[in-house]
Amino acid sequence: VEMYVANHKGEYRVSRMGDGMPFGMREINHDNLLFPFTTEPGVQQTVYFRFATQGSVRLALAVWDPKQFLETDHSYQLLEGICYGAIIVMVFYNLLILATTGDRTYLFYVMYSLTFIIAQMSLDGTSFKYLWPNSLWLANYSITLFSGIMGGFLVLFVRSLLQTKTHFPRWDWVLRGLVVMSFAVASSVLFFPYGITLKFISSAILLISVVNIIT
Repeated sequence: VEMYVANHKGEYRVSRMGDGMPFGMREINHDNLLFPFTTEPGVQQTVYFRFATQGSVRLALAVWDPKQFLETDHSYQLLEGICYGAIIVMVFYNLLILATTGDRTYLFYVMYSLTFIIAQMSLDGTSFKYLWPNSLWLANYSITLFSGIMGGFLVLFVRSLLQTKTHFPRWDWVLRGLVVMSFAVASSVLFFPYGITLKFISSAILLISVVNIIT
C-alpha cells in the first residue's frame, strides 16, 4: 500500500507499507497499516492511495484522531488477547490429558488449536509483527500454510473422536481424502504463487466445513 500526501509546494510525500516489506520499516509499530499525517483545521487536503495485491483485499479506510485510536485499539487488543489466552489455556489442559491418557485424539486437538491460533494471527497481521517480522515469505504464505495444516488436524481430530474407521468405514475414506487434500494445499505454497494458493485453501476450508457438519 502506498500513500501520497501533497505539501503546500505541490510535492508528494510517499509512504509505503505492506507484507512485501519487513515489519520494522513501518512508520508505526502496529499489526494494521497505519499512515500518520497531519492537517490544519478547516483545510482541505487530498490524499491518494495505491493498492496492489495477488489476493483479495478489504479496503476499510478510516481517519482517526491519535488519542481516540489508542483508546479504541486498546480495547480491541485486550479482547483479542483474552481470546488467544483462552485457546492457549485449553491447549495446555489437553496436553495434560494427553500426557495422562496417551489418547492421540487430544494430540490432534492440540495441533488443531495451535495451528488455528497461528492462522488467525496471520489473518489479522499479528504473526507478522511478533513471530516473523523479517520473513516476507511467511508474511505472504502463512495464511495458506497454517490454514491447510489446521484443516488436516481438524479432520484427524474428528476421525479419532468419532472413531469413523470402526463405525463408519466408508465415510472414513472421505475423511482420509480430506486429510491428504489439506496437507497437499499446505504444501502448495512451495510451488504456486500466493493468489493461486489462496483459492486452494478457500475451497478446501469450505469443503472441510461441509463434510464435518455432515459427519
